This record gives sequence, structure tokens and C-alpha cells, in this order.
Amino acid sequence: MTSSEFWDRFQLYEQVWQQPVSKPAPTYGISDVGFAKVCRRLKVPLPGRGYWAKPEYRRPKRPSLLSVPDLPRILRPIGRKLNSENAVSAAVPMSATEQAELALIQRLERFGNGGLNPLASEPDALVKRTRRALARGSTDGRKILCPRAGEMCLDVRVSKQSLDRALGILDRLLAILRAEGFWVTVASNGRESTRTQILNQEVRFGLLERVRQFRPATPTKSTSRFTSIFDRPPMEYEPTGELCFQVWNSCQNVRRGWHDTKHQKLEQMVCKFAAGMVRVAQAERREADEMRRAAEIYRLEEVFRQKRQAELVLLKGLIHGEELRVRRLEEAASDWIRARHIREYVMAVVRSKMEQGHKLVSGSSLTRWVLWAMDQADRLDPLAASPSSVLDRKCELTGPYR
Repeated sequence: MTSSEFWDRFQLYEQVWQQPVSKPAPTYGISDVGFAKVCRRLKVPLPGRGYWAKPEYRRPKRPSLLSVPDLPRILRPIGRKLNSENAVSAAVPMSATEQAELALIQRLERFGNGGLNPLASEPDALVKRTRRALARGSTDGRKILCPRAGEMCLDVRVSKQSLDRALGILDRLLAILRAEGFWVTVASNGRESTRTQILNQEVRFGLLERVRQFRPATPTKSTSRFTSIFDRPPMEYEPTGELCFQVWNSCQNVRRGWHDTKHQKLEQMVCKFAAGMVRVAQAERREADEMRRAAEIYRLEEVFRQKRQAELVLLKGLIHGEELRVRRLEEAASDWIRARHIREYVMAVVRSKMEQGHKLVSGSSLTRWVLWAMDQADRLDPLAASPSSVLDRKCELTGPYR
């Protein structure tokens, strides 16, 4: 083995003190934990916890690399699969479609930094229609605005106090999507009806307001020490003003919800969930492709199973026919042996009778018996013509005569 196939202490020392171990580890195809274990086995000093989080002037001075005798020589992993996303992307080049989608996501995430200002344009027609529909509607038991039956509007479930803010967020989102060529439609007046086509995938979304559920604290009128659940006041609902943007697609391993936080409002995350909708469309497409591949695999397996089943049915028929032929052969051979034994027995009886002085005379009982016995042997012998017998009429006996 050459020296390049082993870990170099001096190279490891320079790498771990120039950047965190999570950076050089993927280049070797191992995790940062495994990389740190290699350094400890080779007695390479590592930065302490929180070293890279400190400013450079507050970091302690790195120790010198001491020479240690009798250190083990550890092989480096060669040809191992990389564990880092950056390393994988560097090893597997992206296609033109993937590069275009990545550029679209990055452009959407940077949309608010410059370029088009959606708030400077006229409000979207769907936003105006939604405002009119919710203004003419009513509120449900949770104090959330509901449009009238039959009125088509965006999927907005907020209170009257948060309506202007929610429509402003949706107006900005629709302007960003429209600038990228994605048009929003409303399929019906039901929930989860607002959708758009992104990367040939339907993405359904809506804007909600979280509602707090509580039971009002009222004094108990009953003087009994036992209380019933029917004595409790009913639950009440109060909108919190906290808005939440939700994607209704049921894809996995991708973020589908954004909501107000203490440090960031939903208005500042419009570009993020616009880019998140593209990621949801990518996940939907991946799942659709996986389902198509699974369906194709199932179809091929079903074709193979049916073909194999037909082959087994044919094989079963061939085996059954061959077994029947073998059984008939064995029965014919057995009948031939039995017929030969009967003939030999008849000849032995004739010789014994003749030694006793009997003669084969036409019409004698011995002659009749010999002729009858030879006929029975011919009936068993598959190589001889079968003479008629009264046993052939056995099939005529039915019912009580059988």
C-alpha cells in the first residue's frame, strides 16, 4: 500500500484548526464524528466546544502537534459513498431541469430584496372578490369569517380584525407567483379550493388564523360538593391574531406550514413560503414518480406472476398427463405379468392332470376349464384381443341389483 492510502497527521492537524470538522469530513466520505475519532486515535489535538462560535480574537491559541512514537497507521476510506449534501451534489452533477428549479427557488427567496414590488400594483382580482365575499358573509362559532354558499373566493379563514392583514399577505403572494408565471385559481367555494400549477403539479394552499379555545371562569351556582360536567360553562373561542400559511398537499419530508413567531411576522416570510410551494411541488412530483415506478414494478410483477401462473398450469397439466401415462403403463405391465402367470399356471395344471392319466378331450370339464382360464388371461393381456365375457355386462346392474 502507498502512503497516500493512510491518514496524514499533519494534514489532519491543519484541517481541523482551519475549519470545523464538519467541513473536511464529507470530502473523505465519513461523518464528523468518525473524523474526530480518527484525529483522537492519531493524537491530533482538536478545538474545544464552542471554539468556532467565539470571535477570532477570543479563541485560544492552538496547541502544537507533538510527535508521538508507535502510532497506528489507519487506512483512509477509499471509494466510499459521501455523506454530505454538498459532497453528493459535487459528485453527482445536476441536470438542466434541476438547475432551473434551484434557480427558481433561490430567485423566489430573494424576491423581496429588490425588483418587483407587488404592493405597488393594483390588488389582485381574486383578493378583491374574497374581500367582498367575506364582507357579505357571516362568522361561525369560532368567530371566523365564512362566505355565503355558492360564492367562490380564496381559502382565507380569519377573523374580521385580521382580514385586511391576511388579504395583504395573499395579495403579495399572488403577485410573486404571477411574476413567475404561476396563476392562482379557485376550484369551488369549499375549503382547500385555492390552488396553483407549479412544475406541472397542483399545489393547494390557504391562510388561517389560530383560535384559542378556553372555558370561562364563572362561579359555580351549585352548593353541592359534587359537580357534574353539565354544570360547566360551554367552551368559548377567541381568535389570537396569529396567522398561518398552510399548504394542503399531503407530501412528506418537506415543510408545509409557516406561521407568525415572536421574531418574525408572516409578511416577512411571503417569499419563503412562495419558495416552499416550489419545494412542495418538487416533493409531489417525486412522490408521483415513485408511485408511477411502483405501479410499473407492480404491473411487471403482475405480468410475470400471470405468465408464471400460466406456465405452472401448463406444467401441472403436462405432469398430470405424464403421471397418467406412467400409471397406465404400470397397469398394462402388471396385467401382462398377471396374464403370463395365469397361462403358466394353466399349463402347469394341464401337465399335472396329464401325468395323472387325464386327457384333453373335446367337451371334457378339464378342456372347458382350460379354455375359460386362457380367455381370462387374454382379457388381462394388453397385447392380446380381449374375448367377450359376462363381466362386460356388469354395467347393466343398477339400483338394488348392483
